[in-house]
This record gives sequence, C-alpha cells and structure tokens, in this order.
Amino acid sequence: MKLTDIQNDYRYLILGASGTGKTTLCGTLAEIMPTVIVTADLAGLATLKKMKILPTTEIIFIESWENIWDYYKDVARLSENYLGIAIDDFSAIQETSRHRLERKPRTTQEERMGKTEVKLAIRQELMLGDRRLRLTDWGGLWVAMENFLYEVLKLPYKIKLVTVLEEKAINPRTSEEAIYPALQGSLRTTILARFGFVGETFVTYSTERKPLYCLHCCSHPRVESKTRFGEGRTWVNPTIQKLINHIKGGDNAETELERRIGIGV
Repeated sequence: MKLTDIQNDYRYLILGASGTGKTTLCGTLAEIMPTVIVTADLAGLATLKKMKILPTTEIIFIESWENIWDYYKDVARLSENYLGIAIDDFSAIQETSRHRLERKPRTTQEERMGKTEVKLAIRQELMLGDRRLRLTDWGGLWVAMENFLYEVLKLPYKIKLVTVLEEKAINPRTSEEAIYPALQGSLRTTILARFGFVGETFVTYSTERKPLYCLHCCSHPRVESKTRFGEGRTWVNPTIQKLINHIKGGDNAETELERRIGIGV
C-alpha cells in the first residue's frame, strides 16, 4: 500500500478545565459540516443550544456502558451521512458508566432488597466511602470505553474531535504538577497516541479584564500536548476551521497577543 492511498482524516484531542471552551469548539465543527455529537453531559447541550446548531446536529446521549454496542452501531450508521463527529466529553462518558456500575446490586442480600431499600443502602455506602468497584467491574469498564473510542476513530468521518476534562497530578519523572486527561485505567496514557493534534484549552484575560478563550498546542512539560502538523502555537477564540487550516499549512500567522499568551502558559 502506498502512503498516498491511505485515507487522511483529522483527529483532534482537546484537554481543558470546565468552562474553557471545549464544547464551544465542538459547536464550531457543527457550524461547518453535518456533525454527530456524542455526550453524557446534558449540561453541555445548553452551550450548543446557544450556538443554534442543534437542529442540524445529531445528538447521541450515552447513559450506560452496558449499551455501548448499541451506541456504537448508531455512530457507525450515521457515518454514512455525517462528515464530523465530536465526543464531548469522553471523561464524562466514563464517569457516567462508573456511576451506573457503582449503583448496581452486587450481593445476594442486595438483590433481595426492594428497589427503594437497595438504592438508599447503596447511596449511604457511596457517601461514606464504603463501596468499592470490584476489579472485574473496573476491567470491564476500561475495555468497553477503550474499544468504543478506538472503533469510532476507525469510522469514515472526515473530522474526529474528542474533548476530555483535564486533571492535575504529579509527574513521576519530574515530581512537578502536570496536566493529564481525567480518565481512569490505561486509557489515560494511551489515548494521546491516537491523535495527530492534542491541545489544551484555557481562559486568560485581556488588560480590559475581558475573558480570552485560548487553545495551546506547543510542547510543554506540564501539559500533554502535541501537533504533527508544523510548529505548535496558541489561538485566541479557536475554531475547528482554524485547526483545519493549521493541518493543511494555510493557517494565519500567530498574532502578537497569541504569542505573548503562549509564552505565559
């Protein structure tokens, strides 16, 4: 097989804290092409409603990993008519799946309880920190989530955008605080290799105290970021169209404001 025969799709992974513009970036994808948005967070849909792109966007709301095969079949079917897919945010999907597992009856005693009684007993254990997922449950969840993501990335969508909530942890090599995807299991470290572009969203402020929503993809010791398409840079008010231009080599030059913000990251 020749390199020119391999289908070229655009894969973007975006890390960022809550409220830094990840969902808005998903909305900018839906503004330029028919897009499927996969989410487990209903609150994030409020942002998309403001952008008025929901009437032309297909929404898949994930409630449980036990039905992940059915969700995948829907995503695969829609790939015939939609050009873009945005998973917003993948950590929320994993978290939703974990919560469902935590609240399932596990013992014969719990299975014999009435629905209301077992719900109260489980809630009490969770609040007291007395309920732990079994290792087999963790393993099943990790395998389901990893394979769902990797199979979706193989589908013929032209642009694939995945957002993940960030979390801070100590880098074992440098002993300094660093930013990682807020994921559990091996997916936390393997997800980065599946994307050609990994960026971090953040908010800073202008001299007039106006919020500036930014995206940064320069190599940095504290942030898991990268770009395989030229030099890294910072964007103010990023859009998917800007990222497409970056990959194609037709991006506008970094502004002085963006350069100064990038230096301060």
